[in-house]
Amino acid sequence: MPRPIALSGSTIVYEFIHEPTLLELLRRGTMEQKRRAMRETGEWFARFHELDMRGSGSGDFVQKHATIAERFATTGRVPGVAVQALDELGRSAEQLSSRRSDIVAVHGDAKPANFMVTDDGVLAVDVDGHFSNVREMDLAQFLVQTDIALAGPFGNAEDRLSDELEPEFLAGYAMHATMARGALDWWKTYFWLSFWTTARQQGALRGLRVSRLCRRRVSSKIAGTDIPAKSRRA
Repeated sequence: MPRPIALSGSTIVYEFIHEPTLLELLRRGTMEQKRRAMRETGEWFARFHELDMRGSGSGDFVQKHATIAERFATTGRVPGVAVQALDELGRSAEQLSSRRSDIVAVHGDAKPANFMVTDDGVLAVDVDGHFSNVREMDLAQFLVQTDIALAGPFGNAEDRLSDELEPEFLAGYAMHATMARGALDWWKTYFWLSFWTTARQQGALRGLRVSRLCRRRVSSKIAGTDIPAKSRRA
């Protein structure tokens, strides 16, 4: 992370880093630069998770499922594909909760705008560090937020995230730590539903872009594939 250089009351002053954010690089860099940055970001998450292990537990799959189901119920008629996704999350939540998993400190706001790419590697900013959960939750939030950030103005899915960049990110993570793919998929679906509810609450026009993308991604999950669903009927 950037080096803190001063403390004034409750304000921490960090060194100035004149480098692009990961989001800027993913939008404008070459494909090789994007692959390298995603791989190094995966390594950052692995090192961060291994740095602050907070025991083991079941994660809060059941509670999170109940929360997201309640949120959807307050946004009006629930789309059929969302109902299916919520049912699947509910069925697998109990099974995932029966397993013991590492509980680690999580970033708290894992998105590409909160990472900077330098010649010496990736730097993270706005790291909360107070929250903890299973490591797959942190990874899933980052991947979903990256997907949303790279989507087009009308919710057009960015195929390269799933086809090339996400595997690079996970490969970087696997160089230093392990994660459970089933739990990662569960959390990705959870975050797609979470951002969908937020978009629905923003209104038809303001939330249209994110709603369209979320519907496509959730439809893809229901169909049993991570391939972007832009070429199929949602």
